[in-house]
Amino acid sequence: MEDKESNQIPTDRSWQERFFIYTGILASFVALYLVKNHNYVLFHSLVEVFSIIIAAAIFALAWNARRYFDNGYILFIGISFLFVGFIDLIHTLAYKGMGVYPGYNSDLPTQLWIAARWLQALAFFAATFFLDRKLNRPLVVLAGGAVLSALLLLSIFYWNIFPSCFVEGTGLTPFKIASEYGISLILLISIVPLTKKKDKLHPRVRQLIIASILSTVASEMSFTLYTDAYGFFNALGHFFKVIAFIFIYKAVVSIGLKQPYDLLFRDLKIRQDELRRSEERYHSLFKNMLEGMAYCKMEFDADGRPVDFIYLAVNDAFEKLTGLKNVEGKRITEIMPSISKENPDFLELYGRVATTGQPEKRELLLKPLDLWLYLSVYSIEKGSFVSVFENITERKQVEKDYRSIFENVQEGVFRSTPDGKIILANEAMAKIFGYDSPAEIMADITDVAAQLYVHPEERASVKKIIAEQNAIQNHEVQFHRKDGGAFWGSATMKAIRNGKDQILYYEGIIEDITERKLSIERLRKTLGGAVQAIASLVETRDPYTAGHQRRVADLARAIATEMGLSGDQIDGIRIAGTIHDLGKISVPSEILTIPRKLTALEYSLIKNHPQSGYDILKDIEFPWPIARMIVEHHERINGSGYPNGLRGEDLLLESKILAVADVVEAMATHRPYRPALGIDAALAEITANRGILYDPEVVDACLRLFRDKGYQISH
Repeated sequence: MEDKESNQIPTDRSWQERFFIYTGILASFVALYLVKNHNYVLFHSLVEVFSIIIAAAIFALAWNARRYFDNGYILFIGISFLFVGFIDLIHTLAYKGMGVYPGYNSDLPTQLWIAARWLQALAFFAATFFLDRKLNRPLVVLAGGAVLSALLLLSIFYWNIFPSCFVEGTGLTPFKIASEYGISLILLISIVPLTKKKDKLHPRVRQLIIASILSTVASEMSFTLYTDAYGFFNALGHFFKVIAFIFIYKAVVSIGLKQPYDLLFRDLKIRQDELRRSEERYHSLFKNMLEGMAYCKMEFDADGRPVDFIYLAVNDAFEKLTGLKNVEGKRITEIMPSISKENPDFLELYGRVATTGQPEKRELLLKPLDLWLYLSVYSIEKGSFVSVFENITERKQVEKDYRSIFENVQEGVFRSTPDGKIILANEAMAKIFGYDSPAEIMADITDVAAQLYVHPEERASVKKIIAEQNAIQNHEVQFHRKDGGAFWGSATMKAIRNGKDQILYYEGIIEDITERKLSIERLRKTLGGAVQAIASLVETRDPYTAGHQRRVADLARAIATEMGLSGDQIDGIRIAGTIHDLGKISVPSEILTIPRKLTALEYSLIKNHPQSGYDILKDIEFPWPIARMIVEHHERINGSGYPNGLRGEDLLLESKILAVADVVEAMATHRPYRPALGIDAALAEITANRGILYDPEVVDACLRLFRDKGYQISH
């Protein structure tokens, strides 16, 4: 982005001076017009000599200034115009009426004109390839131009192979006209890079070059129309040529000679401006950056050991982070006299970087100030260094506190790799597994699955769950201790991933729950005995449904397992299924055993049994919601069930499982009022009412059991 001033070329001309210059140019054109009418050969000679002088001046400037061009465009144009001017000179001498080449007609100057214009057009086009690069071999371009010019002249004067361009009395040949259009097209194409790479030439120079190219195109178009070498369109074409060369003169010679800095050293000026802006940005960054920064010169003793350094420059953050003020120009030993004794590593680090030039990063405690610093140290020249640092004292205190918690927490804390290595462990982790120290368990365990898991395949299951859910909580697993003994552990783990979503390691905690498991198991046995007693009591009241509760419990447990429920949930469902009809003890046995269809009154008494069961058990503290499962086992997800007409979202999943198991078992087995309907009828019922009365996932799991896995109701 250029500033406004850089887009303008200064001039010391007054408006009066410019007025006289432009008036002079206009007068020259008028004079040329008058000369044309009086002596066309003289007019032609004046025009061509003017263009030849301009071409020579362009070459002279470009060639002598070639060392200073980072942009090769002007240099390439300048070299090419030497040969354009040379062929134009021969063209001038060959013009009709000059008499320099006897025996040649008006076709010769026309051929030379086309040759020069082809050379000019190709020069403008080829030069665009050097808009953003230096022309490193100008002699090659000079030699190439000489060879090409020689070939063109030999094709005209010696070999006579250059196509005819003008026939006396007839006018221009098709080749001449086609050439003018081809030349014009190449010139127009050469403008495109100039508009796309605007920053490669001074705006004013670029504008003038484009104006010169367009004037040249106008000249070429005029030369497609004349039939007489002295005619109007021939003269018009030469006037446009004069204009074109005035523009190129203004762009390269006038501006280049009077304002060489802006033209020849434009890239340098741009770079100087960029450097100035870069320095401003650096100073702003240096001043405002949040990290502390110090530029220092290292001092060494006679043996080359670092003994001191001088602060050359520091930023504002340096003072805020360290509390040190006015340190510039001072030695570190002046500011902290004890530094060499308390922090020899501090001086060694800076001395090493200042000597080797290799950057280093390090956390370091600056003992005289009791500050933890995170240092990034660089060297920009031998014997000096730049230190960029953060004050991490607070973070280090947090780490210290975390380490204390990590070491003293009662649960085992660990990190393990996907391939089964322990890479981090605390004291509790080592103790739980029977190791003397975290270092020992980390060194010994290279395959977690084989060395720690009682059932190694369990490790794969845990990894699969974590891969899908990113974590696993309170997962109960049997582990091996170092001495071979087994214990129950509760593991909570999560995956730590990189930016590509790849698992780097697992981290988590393990708790020894062996005693808890034993207590729960004892409780389960006690509860199991009580539940079985209750179930037996119900069955004595209803001998026709003997075994019904057991069969419902077995089927409900199988459905829950198929659905992937936890072991704890499955246990609760089994117990609830075993006593789900407990409320029938409040129903008269005569009604329970009637061998006919029940009346409405009788059925209403039967429908009270879920609520009665709930009332009996509601105050008993089970590890599972047993009472709620019992009261909900006749509810339906559409609200048509009993006793409370609850809907699907209000029901426990366990209750929905119990409901499906109860229906399937009741339909498949014998009842006092009807024979068994069979398992096919039962499955047809839950299929027909899937999503209406019964939970779809529960129904699907039940169907898979019977149809895919061969489950059968035991009798």
